[in-house]
Amino acid sequence: MQHSPYRLDHGDPFVDELGGQEVVVKISTAFYARVYADTDDWFRGMFKNTIETAIKDQYEFFIQRFGGPPLYSQRKGARSKLGIKKIIFPEYRIINEINALPRKKPTF
Repeated sequence: MQHSPYRLDHGDPFVDELGGQEVVVKISTAFYARVYADTDDWFRGMFKNTIETAIKDQYEFFIQRFGGPPLYSQRKGARSKLGIKKIIFPEYRIINEINALPRKKPTF
């Protein structure tokens, strides 16, 4: 079945096709177990919540976005977003500098 990216938050829940809410909880738990086990401070520093809060925020957000019940917005408010700290990485500054360079059109 082909899914539209615009078919989120209403009807015909994609979350059911994934295997239900339990699967989304397991995926979120596995993801954050790896994130919080990471030893690099720069990476861990992006995640401001406790592991329990991060897991709950993520699975509630995705369950809602995949057509399940509005767990996330009921708890956090209708306009809430998943939070991640904004950190400026030196690598991004270099990429931005490269992207700002003038470009020549290729000649064939």
